[in-house]
Amino acid sequence: TSSGHGEAFTIIGIDKGGSLMLDKRVQYVHEAKFAPAHTPGGNNIPALMSAEVINLSRNIIITGDEFRHVPCDSSLPEAIPGEETSTQGCRCSSFRKACTLGLHTAAMHGGTARIQNTRVERCGQRG
Repeated sequence: TSSGHGEAFTIIGIDKGGSLMLDKRVQYVHEAKFAPAHTPGGNNIPALMSAEVINLSRNIIITGDEFRHVPCDSSLPEAIPGEETSTQGCRCSSFRKACTLGLHTAAMHGGTARIQNTRVERCGQRG
């Protein structure tokens, strides 16, 4: 049995920080967390409790840009201190003097992702 509130959104863009921009404001809290599942025998295995996401149109295509090599830029801000990366482009680092740009996806900060009913084109990393 589901509990909570359902909402429908359309993704209309992605901001410079990588956050999705939706066609309207979210009215309810939608979160995912692990909660103890009390099982017979006291094993208490964590269960994932998450918002249900439904793609009714089933027409998602994620397409990366054509791969291209670009020089790094030492003036870009670091996204996460110590990782030597930036969300705003190719940041110079101790291990990078240039970047091969393409499509990247990430589930970060302990997150997980499940992608279904989606075609992914030109995705990967070279060099």
